[in-house]
Formats: sequence, structure tokens, C-alpha cells
Amino acid sequence: MPRPWRRSAASARRCCKRELSPERPIAILSGNDIEHALLGLAAMYIGVPYAPISPAYSLISQDFGKLRSIMELLTPGLVFTADGEPYRRAIEAVVPPGVEVVVVDRNPLASRPATLLQTWLAPTPTADADAANAKVGPDSIVKFLFTSGSTGTPKAVINTQRIVVLEPGDARFAVGILRGRSRRSSWTGRPGTTPPAATTISASCSTTAAPCTSTRASRCRG
Repeated sequence: MPRPWRRSAASARRCCKRELSPERPIAILSGNDIEHALLGLAAMYIGVPYAPISPAYSLISQDFGKLRSIMELLTPGLVFTADGEPYRRAIEAVVPPGVEVVVVDRNPLASRPATLLQTWLAPTPTADADAANAKVGPDSIVKFLFTSGSTGTPKAVINTQRIVVLEPGDARFAVGILRGRSRRSSWTGRPGTTPPAATTISASCSTTAAPCTSTRASRCRG
């Protein structure tokens, strides 16, 4: 098994012990680093949604208003950041004390307990993660992507396993148009979708679900 997947699988097994779910997803405050990707793969494997949140809401905002509304909407069961110190003020301001915070070995938080990511990577039995993976299907939620919030409070957009699997094909189709390989001038993708962005991490993503004001799966499927 390749080393990155071993690390991701170990994280998946640890996540299984945290009682995470669509009602208690993972919030990722970091930028696009390796640990972010590994934790996202781990969550995807066991069917736990995660939400990549713009670092600007933590690092630039002074009142953390948008970050606070996002946390209230998500009700995360776990918050991850690669480097604790830059995000310390934001975490102290908006993350409830009972929510576990996981950091890499860079600058763990001094103001509250935090779990170091490397402690997740020790070998553990795979039964829980494999059992969780067996229940994952096309309509399982992979992530909540948030709109920019430029005209109001950020809204959560649901991305399912089905959407994430189809997005590479959508991207190849879009690139073909840009390179003049297709004569089709209009978007003929899945009903209700728009041409995909260049990256699935962008909040302006291709999705069949309308932006939601709640991350609860029972109320958010569009």
C-alpha cells in the first residue's frame, strides 16, 4: 500500500472513533496542503462529510462573523488545521470548547487541548473503517462547499460521491471546448448544473444541489 494511502487509511480509522456524520462533519481551516488532502480522502472513504473553509475567514477577518455563521451551520464534530498558531484566535473565538481540534505537529494550540495528527497514524485495526466504507454510496455526502458570501452569509452546497466522481469527466469536456476540440457551444451537462470550475475545491462548484442554509442532509438535498 503506498505511503500516502496508508496515512489516509489510518486517519479514516481514527475518524471512525469520533462519531462523525453529516450532522457532525469535519471542518478544515487550512489551505490546500498535503494533510488537508489526506484527511479529505479519509473522510470520503468512510462517508463522513468535510468542509474546506476559506483561510481568509480565519486569517483576515477581525470579527470572524462569516466563520462563526459557518460553524453554527456545520456544527462540526472535529476541526482540523495544519498550523495551530495562525488560526488560534479564530478557533478560540468560534469553535466550541467541546469540539476536538486536530493539528499537525506545527504550533499546537496552547490555549486549549489539541490532538496531534501524527498520533492518528499509528497502525490500528481496519474493521471499523472498512465497515463504514461498505455503506458509502453514490448519494453519500463528500463535502460541504461554501459560497463566497460576497452578497451575504455563505451558503453550504452539498457535493455527493456521484458528483465528485463525475467532475473529472466534466473538466475534460470543458478543457476540450477551450482547446477547440468540440463544436458544441452550449453546456449540455447534467440537468441543473453549470460548467465546472477548474478545481473542485472552489466554492463555485458544479453541483446538482442548490445552495443550502442548513447542512442537514434531510433538508438540504436539492
